[in-house]
Parts: sequence; structure tokens; C-alpha cells
Amino acid sequence: MVVTRTKNRQWKDMEKKSTDLSALAKHFELYNRTEGKSPKTILWYNVALTQFHRFLKGAEKSTVLGELGETEVRELILYLQEKTRWQDNPYMLNHQGKLKAITIQTYIRA
Repeated sequence: MVVTRTKNRQWKDMEKKSTDLSALAKHFELYNRTEGKSPKTILWYNVALTQFHRFLKGAEKSTVLGELGETEVRELILYLQEKTRWQDNPYMLNHQGKLKAITIQTYIRA
């Protein structure tokens, strides 16, 4: 039996229309690790993509890359700007102060 190894796909070769954001996040983490990014950088990207995925699911929007665009990213930015700091944390009693939008464009352009 001959075993052939599948070639690692690059971003330009990926089928984006049907790829889920969670699959992209896994691929991007692997890419960042093999490129020698710091653990903090890798964690930042993972948290940001997970937060985007969670936001889309909560808003009952598609998480398929082919169906995402600037509108969804801007909706996330607006959500983050309006969200109260520690809103979902049961241990923080002070819910004053708004979150600042993270620089989402950093990983959207990548």
C-alpha cells in the first residue's frame, strides 16, 4: 500500500467559501506556531478569533468564511465598543466602563 502525504494548504489554496472560521483559527494557530510567533501573540490571535466566532454564533450568523465580510467585522467592533467591561464575569461587581475595540483589522487583513 502506498501512503501519500497531503500537502499543507496555504491560505491562497484554501477553499474559503465553505471553510468555517473555527477551521481557519486552527490553521492560523498552526501557522503562527511554525513561524515562531511568541506564545502571547498566538494566544491573542486565538482569543480574538474565538471571540469573533462566539459573537457570530450568538448573533445567529454564519461562521463560514465565504459568507463573512466587512459588515460582520464592523458589527463585532460596535458590539465590543458598547459592551460593558467584565459584563459576563460573575466575580466582578463593577460593570462600569466600556471596552475598547481591539484592532480586529490586524488579523482580518492577514
